[in-house]
Amino acid sequence: MATHIEVRLATLMDLDRLLKMVVAFKEHLQIQGLSNRDINTSLEILLADPMCDFAIATPSAGTGCGYAQLRYFYSLWSTGLEAKLEDLFVYPEVRRQGLGSQLLTFMVGCAHQRQCRLIALNINERNLAALNLYTQKGFRSQPSRWRGGHQLWLEKPL
Repeated sequence: MATHIEVRLATLMDLDRLLKMVVAFKEHLQIQGLSNRDINTSLEILLADPMCDFAIATPSAGTGCGYAQLRYFYSLWSTGLEAKLEDLFVYPEVRRQGLGSQLLTFMVGCAHQRQCRLIALNINERNLAALNLYTQKGFRSQPSRWRGGHQLWLEKPL
């Protein structure tokens, strides 16, 4: 990639740019039943939430090429703030150029700056490129909090 990439926190002024990237991620994941209007409303709420950060990666040309979302919460088990990486997305045409790594490093820095004691995420085991990125950056499926076994993400729709 010939242009310089800036990674920074997104603001409400980035809403349109962020919306395009989130919609692209939704389409990549083939998520049905979530309208662009729903996403826009959610982004407005989350961008105003002090317990949520969005980072965007933008080249000097100005259009977004990736984003990440981090949520913060207080944990009884670590008696402090923890962070959950909700999303990390880079457009397919600019992948394998270090943008995901830049976004992840930036978000880890945000969590560190807020004095979080832990940052976590969930990932599909078949997403090997992302799994490699996260493990290279020190993420493990065997958390030190529980000795033995792998961390699993379970869901129940309500």
